[in-house]
Amino acid sequence: MAEASTTRPTYLYRIMTHEEWTACSASGKYAGAALDEASGFIHLSTASQVPGTLSLFFKDVSCVVVKLLTEKVGGEDVLKFEEAPERPGDLFPHLYEANLPVTAPALVGTCNAEGGAVSDPAFLE
Repeated sequence: MAEASTTRPTYLYRIMTHEEWTACSASGKYAGAALDEASGFIHLSTASQVPGTLSLFFKDVSCVVVKLLTEKVGGEDVLKFEEAPERPGDLFPHLYEANLPVTAPALVGTCNAEGGAVSDPAFLE
């Protein structure tokens, strides 16, 4: 996957099922889902990418959108912005680390999503 230089956004987002959120919020770490394991990295989104990711992969799923401080997720050595084959031209944050921190100080908040949309659009600002 090609990586390009990009300005790192203040926040990154991880979309997960309620079951995944319950499990990882207890431990403070998220190791990823099957797709992450198969890809070799944890898939994340920027605020502008969340609606598209929800509609493509979570349209019929009730889920949780987790908002994280980019600087607490990982440095440039493990957090790479790369083009996704499904959405050419857009650079997605990929975490090449075993675990995504999902507690303070990385965790900013959570928001429910259903039907391909977040319940509070201001959450993505």
